[in-house]
Amino acid sequence: MIITQSCDLARTDEARLFVAVCPVVVATADQGADIERGRQPRRHLVPWNTGLLQEGEVWVADFSLITTLERSVLVGAEDLGHPDERQRRNLADDLGRFFARAALPDEVNDYLKPLTDHASKKHGKDSPQGRALSAVSQIRVKSNPDFDVSPPWHLHLYFVVDEGWLADSEPAPSTPGVTLSSDPLTALDELVNTHSLDPSVADSGALWRQAIQQWLEKLTATDDVRDQVSFEVTTSLTPAQYQDSDELDLRHLSRVNID
Repeated sequence: MIITQSCDLARTDEARLFVAVCPVVVATADQGADIERGRQPRRHLVPWNTGLLQEGEVWVADFSLITTLERSVLVGAEDLGHPDERQRRNLADDLGRFFARAALPDEVNDYLKPLTDHASKKHGKDSPQGRALSAVSQIRVKSNPDFDVSPPWHLHLYFVVDEGWLADSEPAPSTPGVTLSSDPLTALDELVNTHSLDPSVADSGALWRQAIQQWLEKLTATDDVRDQVSFEVTTSLTPAQYQDSDELDLRHLSRVNID
């Protein structure tokens, strides 16, 4: 599959004698469903490929095997289809994700795995916890010292949530007679969907901090990562916070097809 942009393909000067390509291979339908959910960032479904398949098979591109070829090699090659505009945008988004993923140390990925596994398990379910987790748009990680310095590292996590799930105002005096669930995520769901994030009912920031603290209790300290992970919950980041942190690759949790 050619992945060079069409505007570059249209140019034929000496600086553009090569095109970028990646192989398209056969996968099972179950693997295809996993890829479509974004759980295999190095692979992308290629439904526009008109090549023959057996029942229960799908075509997928493997970004990990991207290479270049001279244009002359492709002269006379059989055309097996083109993506439509929606498919092209989704392909560009997945390519961007593949190349932009943070190269976090294995020790950090292993340390945070219980957190990401928990998010994957609960996210997207039609439940109070699932709805609350769907409000987390990003989790970003900052290290002190930087990851290019030998461990141990102290990690600071930014949980970026939708504005509709975190009040900007200070908590107001409590409204008598209103009781929320003892589970912080369920209480958040009640606060947002029943009480319109009314700060007099509960402090949304405090509920988020309770929930996140419970998630972090699933993590086990190692020699490489210090046991006290700090965090904050916010609806936005400053430019400095963004530049000094890396996004955990959880896009499969909030994956949206681009129309």
